[in-house]
Amino acid sequence: MKSIGVVVVGTPSAGKSYFASILKKRIRGVKVLEINDVAKARRLFFKKADADGTKTVRLGELERAINSETKRSGSWVVVGHLGVEMNLGADIAVVIRAHLKELERRMKQRGYSKRKIMDNLVSEAIDYSGSKASGMYKETYEISDKEEMEGMAKYIKERIQGSKKRRRSGQKRYLTELIPYIKKYGNQ
Repeated sequence: MKSIGVVVVGTPSAGKSYFASILKKRIRGVKVLEINDVAKARRLFFKKADADGTKTVRLGELERAINSETKRSGSWVVVGHLGVEMNLGADIAVVIRAHLKELERRMKQRGYSKRKIMDNLVSEAIDYSGSKASGMYKETYEISDKEEMEGMAKYIKERIQGSKKRRRSGQKRYLTELIPYIKKYGNQ
C-alpha cells in the first residue's frame, strides 16, 4: 500500500463532496477532509463577512491546519474549491467540472446571490480551478459525470495499491456556454 494525497477542487456546487463520498465508499481507510469543515472547526474565518454574506478564510492558517492533519494520515483526500489556493502537497488533483446550466440550477437551489452565481459561472467557464491545479500538482484530471467519477475512484484506489500506471487527462471546455449568462446576469 502506498500513501497518496488527493485534492478535489472545482467551482462551488460542481459535485466535489459527492465525488468525495464515492472515494470514501470505494477506498477503505482513506481520510477525507472537507476544507470548509476544517475552517469552521478551527474558526479560521475573518469576523466580518462580505456584503453578500460570504466569509473569507485566513488561508495561511488553513493551509497549516490541513497540512498538519494530512501529515498524520496514510492516504488522504482534501475537498474544497480553495484547494488550488494552498500548497497541500497532493500527488493527484481532481477537478470536478459541470455544465453551466447545471451549476446555475444548483447555485439557485442553494440560495446564491445573482452576483455569486455569475462569479462562479465565469470561474467554471474559464476553468480557473483546472488551470491553477495543473500548475500546482503532478497529476491533474478533470471529470464531470458519475461514470468519470467512478473511473477516477478506481484509478486512485489502484494507485494506493501500488499501480504506477497513469490515466490520460482531458480538459472540459465550457467557455462558449458563458455568453447567455453574461446577457442574463449582466454586471451584478
